[in-house]
Amino acid sequence: MKALLLTLLLVVSVFIDTGHTLRCYTCRSKTCNESKQCKKRDNICYIMLASFNSGMKLLRGCSKLCPIQKTPVIMNCCNTDRCNDILQTH
Repeated sequence: MKALLLTLLLVVSVFIDTGHTLRCYTCRSKTCNESKQCKKRDNICYIMLASFNSGMKLLRGCSKLCPIQKTPVIMNCCNTDRCNDILQTH
């Protein structure tokens, strides 16, 4: 009986959805080559090139929604693992 219960528990645990969390590049520099696992609620990767008084900055990260553009900016949002590696403008 214990063996049957243990087997059943093992089979059920295999089919439980552990969920997939997105992986995005997250950094504030041009030399960004490491990705990190986003929080479970974040389902967007973004990359933006923003113009500040101090100059242009490249920002990458995870977000729940595509960030709102408040400064002169080129923005790209996507929703697959490590999709924010290159700024795409179309």
